[in-house]
Amino acid sequence: MDFVITIQHAANVHFFKHVVTELEAAGHDVYVSARETESAQ
Repeated sequence: MDFVITIQHAANVHFFKHVVTELEAAGHDVYVSARETESAQ
């Protein structure tokens, strides 16, 4: 099965890293996309 994960905030990287690892270990294809945003100043 294919999974697509969209990262919209830097903290989400840490939230999803274990999920991605587990899905890939189970033989799934995982695609992660990130959106660049301006940081608050």
